[in-house]
Amino acid sequence: MNGEPIFARGANWIPADALYRNATTEVYDDLLSSAVDANMNAIRVWGGGYYERDEFYRLCDEKGLLVWQDFMFACAQYPADDEFVASVEAEARYQVRRLSSNPSVALWCGNNELEVGVESWFADSENIDRLEADYDRLFRGTLKDVVDEEDPSRPYWSASPSSGPDRVDPENENRGDIHYWGVWHEGKPFSAFQETEPRFVSEFGYQSFPSVETVADVVPEDQHNPTAPLMEHHQRNEGGNKRILQRMADHFRMPSNFDDFVYLSQIQQGMAIRTAVEHWRRLKPHCMGAIYWQLNDLWQCASWSSVEYGGGWKALHHMARRFYAPTLLSMVEDGDDLELWLTTDGTESFSGTVAVEAVTMDGKRLFKGEFDTEGGKSESVRIGRVDIEDALGDASRADVLFRATPLDFEARPAFHFLVPYKRLSLPDAAVELSMSESDGELTVSASAAALFVELQDDRGGRFGDNYFHLAPGEERTVGYEIDGTADGKTVEESISVCHLAETY
Repeated sequence: MNGEPIFARGANWIPADALYRNATTEVYDDLLSSAVDANMNAIRVWGGGYYERDEFYRLCDEKGLLVWQDFMFACAQYPADDEFVASVEAEARYQVRRLSSNPSVALWCGNNELEVGVESWFADSENIDRLEADYDRLFRGTLKDVVDEEDPSRPYWSASPSSGPDRVDPENENRGDIHYWGVWHEGKPFSAFQETEPRFVSEFGYQSFPSVETVADVVPEDQHNPTAPLMEHHQRNEGGNKRILQRMADHFRMPSNFDDFVYLSQIQQGMAIRTAVEHWRRLKPHCMGAIYWQLNDLWQCASWSSVEYGGGWKALHHMARRFYAPTLLSMVEDGDDLELWLTTDGTESFSGTVAVEAVTMDGKRLFKGEFDTEGGKSESVRIGRVDIEDALGDASRADVLFRATPLDFEARPAFHFLVPYKRLSLPDAAVELSMSESDGELTVSASAAALFVELQDDRGGRFGDNYFHLAPGEERTVGYEIDGTADGKTVEESISVCHLAETY
């Protein structure tokens, strides 16, 4: 962008509503603003939807969002007789002419997953030769020619995923883009994300449930159970609710009520996507893009979205604001060591100091070290290692958290835990709130470690941060916005707090 390589940080876009007329400019603006607020710089308009209205692209122009624009072909094989090809050409030529004046449009893509279909799904078909010929005529011929003629300044990419101009292996991690679904569809652990080294990932995802309030809009309270018939109806991926429950057993103690189940499902989704994005950002410049599935929903359901139907943010979207931040601290285990990484997407050289601490859940410091870093613009560097056993001493892994904090530059602290959350010895932490009447900011503090602190406001306010960790004795200032005015006491009384230990 502007002559500088960028790491694409974004999400896939599906139609904003099941009823076309409900996808208004106001809905567009709210969803795209949410993308920008989560530090996204890219949106992929998926080929299984429709070409969006002019207002969508105008808003992307204004908000600085790059658009990966699929042509509207997805998850099937299409004929290539003369009549159909003529129809495709006319449609594509109209859309390219209509949209090419928008600076946000960064890439034209022929289709979603049709190349995978030719090379994998239908490879054993007795008609494979015809399918390959039809595919090549439509997506390596007709659509490419239209883009070359009507918008030659922008690249054309034949499919997503694809390994490039020569149709060889659309799931090759070393070429082009991939869709990685091993964790969700194949049930692999979240660590499987860290075993991949792709160049660009244009689809990957994990599901969660929407808020209880959104569920209640369409599902009566006696069906508020993940395996209830009506709840399963609002899950359009076969076996999806079961998959969420099975993975939850790996990470968390099983919740005793539906509210806690929804909370944990959203935390789990955020964990999955954070694991992937932090790993792939650490790989830059080998990997230069992570566009998760998906930003939005078109009805009230369990899904892969980070913004639920109606515009509310799930836990994932709050976490995305952190893991898509231009400057990212992250930690990852490597054998007996804990590695500390700094990833930057800036345009200037960078230097700074990071402190790493190991503390018990009730606040006893076991280790502290400082690491200096200096590097070029837009890069990812390992800035230090901590010997885990030396840092722990005699302490139990279940009773310790690691926190990395920037000392002289702006970035969010990074946390790391050595055992699954269900095995942590979490204390009964008291979380306190106080509201500044002058600037509307909320201060959140905890007497002991409080994980995935959730703030909820029955007045409909939005928090500048949510689902975050608090180390023992830590205070965090959170921005707070609400329509209308209210004194501090009234606002404080409207806010409720939950954290992980309260689901035990």
